[in-house]
Amino acid sequence: MLRNQVFEPAASYYREMTPIEVRIGVRNVFANLREPVVALASGIQGDMHNAGKAAFRFIVNSTIGIVGIFDVATGLGLVSRPEDFGQALCKMGIGEGPY
Repeated sequence: MLRNQVFEPAASYYREMTPIEVRIGVRNVFANLREPVVALASGIQGDMHNAGKAAFRFIVNSTIGIVGIFDVATGLGLVSRPEDFGQALCKMGIGEGPY
């Protein structure tokens, strides 16, 4: 009910009123904020290559990319490979649970 009455109209209004360039910038900022989580989850899994790449992506996009608005790291060949803590726990042999 809340979804139909509030979120969908708000999302439609946002899409209609916000230029695509601004929406891409907002999306990039949130993607940039995920990179430290990717780095940590990759490190827990022992994937130091992806952990370092994610950390470097965060640094590059946070500085040169102006707080992540611009995805400069991808242009430099640092392509994101998302990981999360669920994958890290699975790799450690921990079964499904409430986490």
